[in-house]
Amino acid sequence: MSDQEQNGANVYLVTGSDEAGIQRSAEKLVQQMAGTEPDPFRFEWIREEEGKDPEETLCQVISAILSPGFTGGKTVYLENFSSFPQSGGSLKQGVKDAVERLAGCISEGLPEDVCLIMSAPGVDQRSKLAKACKSSGKIIVCDKPDLRKPRDWQPRMIEIIRDVAREKNVELPAKVAEYLTGVIGTDTARVEPELEKLICYCGGEGETITVEAAQQICQGQGEAISWSFLDAVGERRLDSALHYLDVLLGQSRSDSAGSTRGLIRQLARRWRELLQIRIYMKRKNIKHPNALKQHVEKQSNEDDEKADWVARGFSFLNYHPYRVLMLAGQALQYEGKELVQGMIALRDTDAKCVSTNLPPRLVLEQLVINLAGKEGAQTQRAAGRG
Repeated sequence: MSDQEQNGANVYLVTGSDEAGIQRSAEKLVQQMAGTEPDPFRFEWIREEEGKDPEETLCQVISAILSPGFTGGKTVYLENFSSFPQSGGSLKQGVKDAVERLAGCISEGLPEDVCLIMSAPGVDQRSKLAKACKSSGKIIVCDKPDLRKPRDWQPRMIEIIRDVAREKNVELPAKVAEYLTGVIGTDTARVEPELEKLICYCGGEGETITVEAAQQICQGQGEAISWSFLDAVGERRLDSALHYLDVLLGQSRSDSAGSTRGLIRQLARRWRELLQIRIYMKRKNIKHPNALKQHVEKQSNEDDEKADWVARGFSFLNYHPYRVLMLAGQALQYEGKELVQGMIALRDTDAKCVSTNLPPRLVLEQLVINLAGKEGAQTQRAAGRG
């Protein structure tokens, strides 16, 4: 039975201060309402896009919720919207008018066969939109544990870690969750990557994770080798990448599909960072890694343009400038077309892990060779840029 059938809600607003938690909760709702592979005739996924004003995005949402699905029933998902009312903030008149129109549609009631899911950090709970969602549907608040409340933040963080582990079909003893809390603190965005490393190390989903494994991977050599592997792929050092891959697979004590997919997910996150940096440098006409480093150093947290880019997923702008410098150097080892093709290869390889009889190790080695190959030509091109 879907959540909508359980409580009658067909409007969901997922908000709060925990962006990673908001993303997880919203994606879980989408799966409940539209399934793991949504029917394109019954599912509309809307995101902010470069060059499109926020009011245009909201008009698209309004049009979608008022238009019936082709085959009956429809889910509309507005993902990670950054222009809803926030405490102490102000909106341009056009955006404000569009938000009020959306709130009015929600208050009047959506068609019974339409479900609206919206994820948006920091929405003001006193706004007309929030009140409409609360009255006609459900608000889900995902807040980060507060370090200023020492008695509360650790139990809450442990709860978050164990919840994510359960979603991944992993048995996580309390002692392991306590250890990870000490390593991660309140950085909820690190929960999923750290768990994926542990799943890979311990042999895949469904396996028990031990304190000893957490101590090895989350604060020691395992993590260092994982970063060395990602850097070797980013820098197109194919021989080194294959060496570190062999070490990581040896550490995991398993050639299972679960271990392989854990490494693919880590590599996909790095690859996405490189692609985003390439896009940003192209848009800003930045030619060299050091120029990007200086650009990031000059930005402030109050910079509206920076906030807009970060809201669209370009989170590397919040990284330490030196890390941005290193990532930019890796991004320039690849042409933009190669990075796009690499994302497709990562997706296809992830699917291949569960649909082929090939040994997982061979699948991963083929992926690394596909991504980081042609080393000589790329090195020459990089040298030519200098």
